[in-house]
Amino acid sequence: MQDKHIELATELRRALPDAFIQAEFDAVVAAFNERIEELEAKDKKWQTSVESLERQLEEDMQIIKYQKQQLDAVFSTLRPHIIDLCGVVEVLKDYRAFDDTRKEVKQAIVELTSCLPPKEQSDDND
Repeated sequence: MQDKHIELATELRRALPDAFIQAEFDAVVAAFNERIEELEAKDKKWQTSVESLERQLEEDMQIIKYQKQQLDAVFSTLRPHIIDLCGVVEVLKDYRAFDDTRKEVKQAIVELTSCLPPKEQSDDND
């Protein structure tokens, strides 16, 4: 079967003039070249886009780096104050516990004194 195809191709080659074959070949080559140019143009466009995105990414990274430095500086400044505030919170918790205990003691005194008999009036002026 393959031999038959080769034979047909050989006969076709003999039957067609060289100018026709060359014209068809040139048309195919031109179509390939046109497609290659399109792909190269797209590649250049994508390359330009990628380069633009890379530049933007680099700029964004620089901004982020600068902002991180600023935040680190702010945190370094605030850190001692945060530690102080944590201490104040602990003191306030202790005071609140003390205040709650004081209120409980006061309530217990009120309850105990309400159980005592009323005081008798003493006449110390006599």
